[in-house]
Amino acid sequence: MKLSLYNAFLMTDSMANVDVCHSCFADRINVVTKNVNAFDGAKKGVEVYSYVESEKDLAGDKICLSSLLLPDPVLDACIEYVLEKKCKFMVRACEDLYTCGLIESRYKLSPVMLLHRMGLLDNATVVGANFIDRDDIDLMVQSNASPVFLPSYSLGKGYGVPPVGFVSGKLPISFGSADNSFNANGDMRKEAYLTRLLCNESARKEDAIDERVLLSYFGSGNVEDWIKETK
Repeated sequence: MKLSLYNAFLMTDSMANVDVCHSCFADRINVVTKNVNAFDGAKKGVEVYSYVESEKDLAGDKICLSSLLLPDPVLDACIEYVLEKKCKFMVRACEDLYTCGLIESRYKLSPVMLLHRMGLLDNATVVGANFIDRDDIDLMVQSNASPVFLPSYSLGKGYGVPPVGFVSGKLPISFGSADNSFNANGDMRKEAYLTRLLCNESARKEDAIDERVLLSYFGSGNVEDWIKETK
């Protein structure tokens, strides 16, 4: 069975970037964009989310909230929109210690707990998720929420290390390449290679993650082909 990979978070306004991802075995892609109309002709397997930075971005049945630090009127409008439309919901949260600290200072809650209090955590996708603890994970399990890790982007920006080993087995995990700043083609094989190294570092041993488990995070296919493509 040929490789079939999943890019769960690709930030782009250009169909060309989606086409490049397709050429790297990704046939399921979540596109996050300010220009939803640019993807009207997207292939099957591409889901398009409106990237919300202001109230005017609230459109369609799939949205991605850019930050929990947006002005209160924008957050309130987003809460109302998501709950009323019952749309698919992503949010960038828990990416770096600085923004986590600002949120905890303002609301006395972790970002995940804040999402729960807002009523937005149910079935949500938390993008970034470098700084989540056991209480956050418990809430996410109860809410059927899941994380998307961005290995190349998080490491390149200096945001932190995706806690793959800590979360593995507790929540369903997926991965994305973000805006491809540190992965020019949005190639999920590169994200998998970095994930393998991160798991080795966390466990303090080589080959800390089974190849079949690693493949299951990124998609499906023949494990021998997978090993050949990602080492």
